[in-house]
Order: sequence, then structure tokens, then C-alpha cells
Amino acid sequence: MPDLKSPDGPKNLHNSRSIKGVWQFSHEGLALVNVSWAGAPVILVPTEDVRVLVLDLPMSGRAQRAAALPFVIEDRIAESPEMSHTALGEAVAPGRYLAGVTRHDRMAAWCAAAAEAGLGEAAMVPDALALPIPAADAWSIAVQGARALVRTGDGSAFAIPVSALETIWSQAGRPPLSSYGEPLPAGIAHDPLDDGLTIWPVMAGPVPLNLRQGPYAAVSANRSWLRQAALVVVLGLVAHAGLLTIDTLGLMRSADEKRASVATLVTQAGGPPGGDLAVTADAMLPRPPVAPSGLTPLLGRAARALQPLGPSVTLTSVGYAGEAGLTLALEAADPAALQQAHSALAGAGLSPVSSGATVEGGKARDRIVISAGASA
Repeated sequence: MPDLKSPDGPKNLHNSRSIKGVWQFSHEGLALVNVSWAGAPVILVPTEDVRVLVLDLPMSGRAQRAAALPFVIEDRIAESPEMSHTALGEAVAPGRYLAGVTRHDRMAAWCAAAAEAGLGEAAMVPDALALPIPAADAWSIAVQGARALVRTGDGSAFAIPVSALETIWSQAGRPPLSSYGEPLPAGIAHDPLDDGLTIWPVMAGPVPLNLRQGPYAAVSANRSWLRQAALVVVLGLVAHAGLLTIDTLGLMRSADEKRASVATLVTQAGGPPGGDLAVTADAMLPRPPVAPSGLTPLLGRAARALQPLGPSVTLTSVGYAGEAGLTLALEAADPAALQQAHSALAGAGLSPVSSGATVEGGKARDRIVISAGASA
């Protein structure tokens, strides 16, 4: 890219003590092209490497617009989305916004060069967007050596070779031109400004589109307090973790001391010192006597009483509820067999109480309760 001419001539960044103003990439590196720019430093990047678009994004919030941007432009770019970096710009009309698309490798190279030159915080703007927005049916144009930078009435911009300018201008319907750069090719009618004085780039108003977004966003030195605050938080977490470590070590020492005490007591009581001391100690502790259950004697007496009836009576379920006694569910081919079972239990001295026999599906069923007192 040829050097940009300016009233004071280009200045190489490394020879300048200032990092303000508007800078531009050239064959010699970064050159200061607008020293009067009062805002934060700006770096103009070649518009040939950026697709500048104007899109309808009716979402109310910037975050929503930025999230929708990759999907809106997907069918308008040749590169795959994985290789492309997108950036959202300012509004050029209600609901219409500038957007820029460039390759990740280009963006990474620009950011690296800017950081090396001490301009790591500078905004990056496609150079054609330094031109003012013309009237709706006109173009703003700046010729820079073999390049022609154009900004159209809708706010978008592009860069083309000067050799193709007349053809593309004619295909666009020969819109009125306002020239801000070197003289235009012969045969192109235009509105000269200041008799051809090179006043581009003007960068009037706010930065229209800063490509440094997402993974390439610049971190301002003014935010150093955030880094300091983060450092304080990290140090606090480290200190807190240290205290937790000390507490944990203390608990571990206490646990070891208690384990040693338990081992001593187990050994003195005649138990094995090894193995799981908690299980060993628990097994050696005295147990309160457990009251015997009345289930076993009741069920044994009932089973012996019913055994002579053989297969004619079937025991389908057993329930035991302590003082409420033993419940036997019996099933037989007919009620007479159930009556025999009742008589057999009574003959064994168990005092059975029937809930009433029923017949269903060819089977006779009864539920007999034997009181817990019968086990005495």
C-alpha cells in the first residue's frame, strides 16, 4: 500500500512520541495521517480486506444485534463463518447498522502489529469509513495512489483499483462525487473540494465501526484498576484456601490422635489393634438385651397344626404385628377345608379368629388371626 500524503507528510510511529491521532498501515509500517484527531487513537486498515455492509437489525439491544449478526451475514460472505470475524458498527439510519467482516488471520496480524508499535488500545476502522457519508444518491471518494476508496449514501464503503473506478462508477449510474483525495481520473465528473487539497481522512464524528470486538477487543490501560481488583480477589481466595488447608490439617491431626486412642482402648480390651478400628470397637461394645419376638413360636405351632391337612389347605401369606398377633391367609378348594384348618388350629390351643370365609374363582379363602397370647 502506498504512503498516504498529508499536509505534514507521513510519520512513522516509532519516530513519534505521540500515540494519539489517526494512523494508517503503509509500506513503512504505521504512519500518522491525522494529528488533529482529538479522540482515542485510531488505526485505519485496508478496506480491501474488510467487507463493509449495512444491515437491517431491528433488535432493541446491542447485545442482541451482535448475537444475530453472524447469522444475518452468513449468506452474504464468501468465507466460511469459522474463518471470519464479524464486528457491529454504529447506526446509519433507524434500525440499520454498519457491520464489518474480515478474516481472522488478517485481524490477528493487525492486532499484533498494533501491539508491537504501542497502539494496542487503538480502534481499528476500515479506511474508507473515514470518508463522510454523502447524500443518498452520491459518493464520497478518495484516491490514494492506485486505490480508490468510496463511501456511498447508505453509509457502506468499499475499495477498488483506480483502473476500475470509471467502469464501476458508470455501472452505478454515474452518481455525483465529492473527492477528498488525489485528483480523479480524467473523464470522471466530480465536485472538487478545496481545489484538490488532500484533507482525507477527516474522521468526523465518532468511530463508525471498530473491528476490535470479541476476541480482538482492546483492553484499556484505564482498566488497570480492574486487574488490580482481580489480583486482590485472587490473593483473597489464595489466603482463604490457605486457612482451609490449615483447618484441614488440624482436623487430620485430631483424627489421627483419636484413632491412636481407640487403638489403645481396643488393645487393652483384648481386641485386635489392626483392621477397621471403628467396626472392631462397635462390635466390642455391650448391647442391651433384645426382647424375644413372639412370631417364631406362634408360626411354629400353627404350621404343626396345619401340617396334617396336607395340600388341601395352602398358606398364601403370613403377617405379624406384635401384640396384634399372627395373621394367616389360607386358601382351599372349598369352605369345608377351611373349617378343618380352623378346627386344627383351635385344637392346638391357638384360639384362631376367622374374618369370614369367601368363595371366589373356584377358591375358598379365609384370613385367620391368632393372638400373641397364644404363644405362652
